[in-house]
Amino acid sequence: MLIAARDNKVKKFVHASSSSVYGDEPNLPKIEDRIGKPLSPYATTKKVNELYAKNFYELYKVPVIGLRYFNIFGGKQDCDSVYAAVIPVFIKKLLNKEAPTINGDGKQSRDFTYIKNAVEANLKACLAD
Repeated sequence: MLIAARDNKVKKFVHASSSSVYGDEPNLPKIEDRIGKPLSPYATTKKVNELYAKNFYELYKVPVIGLRYFNIFGGKQDCDSVYAAVIPVFIKKLLNKEAPTINGDGKQSRDFTYIKNAVEANLKACLAD
């Protein structure tokens, strides 16, 4: 995609990355340049995409923006998918009067991004100077 962007004189390339690139880095808050070891093939591909985008910018000067999203949720998610986010799974359990499964001691926290906010961030990144 990046080669096609360069060849077609695209002014900026915006791509979605993931908070999974932080891997096993335990410190909070998460900081962009403090990365641990990726914990899944998905995380590895997102990290490689970021490295490729950075390299592409350095070689060809096409501006690249990567947006690291945390657990996107919103309407029409398939709560039965193996890739389902935790929010729709929790909602399905609660609607079925079942207790959602919560791992750990309850002191952990997670960040979530509502889908409309992710779309807005993508549009703003595309339109920003």
